[in-house]
Amino acid sequence: MNNLSGALFGISHVKGLADAFKNSGNHTESRLDISPWSKGGFTTDQGIDFSYVVGWWDEQHIGSKPSISEDGVIHYPQRIIELSKHIPDHIGPIFFQLSSVDSYAAEELINLGPYDIEPKWDFSSDNQPSKIGRCPVRKIDVDNFVKNTIKNVLASCITCKYLFPNSKLYYIFSPPPVESDEYIIEKAQAAAHLHPSYMERYALILKYGIRPFNIRQKLIELANNQLKQGLQGFGIDYVDPPEACLLPSGALDTKYARDMHHGNDLYNIMMMKKISKIISG
Repeated sequence: MNNLSGALFGISHVKGLADAFKNSGNHTESRLDISPWSKGGFTTDQGIDFSYVVGWWDEQHIGSKPSISEDGVIHYPQRIIELSKHIPDHIGPIFFQLSSVDSYAAEELINLGPYDIEPKWDFSSDNQPSKIGRCPVRKIDVDNFVKNTIKNVLASCITCKYLFPNSKLYYIFSPPPVESDEYIIEKAQAAAHLHPSYMERYALILKYGIRPFNIRQKLIELANNQLKQGLQGFGIDYVDPPEACLLPSGALDTKYARDMHHGNDLYNIMMMKKISKIISG
């Protein structure tokens, strides 16, 4: 290996980073016993060697995602420890994501999704007042709601701090919301047949419609800022989305989007350039 190296560890958005280099001449990959995870490596154009352990979070094979109980204890499945052992010792910084404040989430993160759920509410932030005609909500109540919503995302980050105690850690933030309602509906419809959770998300969009972009953006920014404060408390750094992939509004440019909530190969290569810059210093 070269002097400069790093590792990728995680699901979905992190897997996309590794997949973007599959067609490079130096990419390697092998399946792990824990389905559907794999490990491998590649070298970037900047000459930095990356190892990776990536996959999808399948509770049947891994167990429940990390969570934090009311008494502050972090709970995580044993199999995530097994996966972490495939990251080589003495590697450089580790860039990870096991859970995210996903701007198109279902289940417990539904209120952070694009669904314009009744009552159609809004809140005032530092530079954006609530929209006239929508039900106003106190900012302090939104803060508390977001804090409770993201606590298990932070639990997944603390778990990685335990798994890699001697490594410099960087949490990878997901791309911001896409602005276009039409794009969201089109992609949701196209993906609906692929998985029951995607069908659920499409059904929610059809039922409620799309929440205005400025509200979606305010919510995700608030959630991400709270998460950054939490990461700081545990000595974990982070990587924001590449600015070149964003529109002036702060939305993800659709030419860098793969679907409703993932970047495409162009986005992932831009993110890897940003990560490589961090390593090269």
